[in-house]
Amino acid sequence: METTLNASRRNDERAADSAPPRRVQPRADVWETEAAFFIALELPGVAQPDLTIELEKEVLTVEGISHTGRDAEGYERAHEEHASVVYRRSFKVPAEIRRDAIEADLSNGLLTLTLPKSDDSKPRTIPVRVS
Repeated sequence: METTLNASRRNDERAADSAPPRRVQPRADVWETEAAFFIALELPGVAQPDLTIELEKEVLTVEGISHTGRDAEGYERAHEEHASVVYRRSFKVPAEIRRDAIEADLSNGLLTLTLPKSDDSKPRTIPVRVS
């Protein structure tokens, strides 16, 4: 039986090594307040080192990789059917956001981005002078 499992595992490893990662567009919610835009994305299994967020001109791109094949210490993988997943999503953002103040928080597979608006874009009341 051990020989059969080992042979089967070797075949599975070859298949997993040659299989490309699955590409997924993550689900997202977007909110807006007077002060900022907020984006929440589902990125299950993505760790902070495997996450990139880039803003080029007016396009914000989020990409994260959820790796499989990470063995726990003291265990050797005998069989694997899951492929790595590449999550990628781009958003066109308004020019009035404060690029230097964007914040990102990753917690339990949920990435939350905060894109503050510039002071010039926030609504304001104009005082009226009486002459």
